[in-house]
Amino acid sequence: MSVETVVLERKPYEPWVTEQDDHLTYHLPVESGFASLLFKFSITSDQLTILEADEERYYFLFAVLHRRYQMQNPASAPNTDRHFNLILFPPTSEVERLLNLEDAEGNGAVSNLIRITMGRDQKKMRNGSWFIDR
Repeated sequence: MSVETVVLERKPYEPWVTEQDDHLTYHLPVESGFASLLFKFSITSDQLTILEADEERYYFLFAVLHRRYQMQNPASAPNTDRHFNLILFPPTSEVERLLNLEDAEGNGAVSNLIRITMGRDQKKMRNGSWFIDR
């Protein structure tokens, strides 16, 4: 029997990644009212590399996925999500454009989670400046 090993973990109640039999799984904890939900997505080693190396993109992905899956049932969730590739790989300007759209759709939920997890100024994010080095 193979063992599932945690290969990426930052803080409690945040996403983590496990590996089992060369298969990587991104675990997404989602708080929805009184319910604590857990979603799982298959990811690639390239996606894991970015999640490990880029703290901003790690949290941006967490915030977007958390908002998108907050009202869904884990049993009906897909095995993959396009937002991994839309947030982890493109240039910062494309990622910021997506974050602006997601944040507007969620009435500030994305920037609020980044404010909470990273201590960022929500006003700057709401004005379109998400990355620190910009």
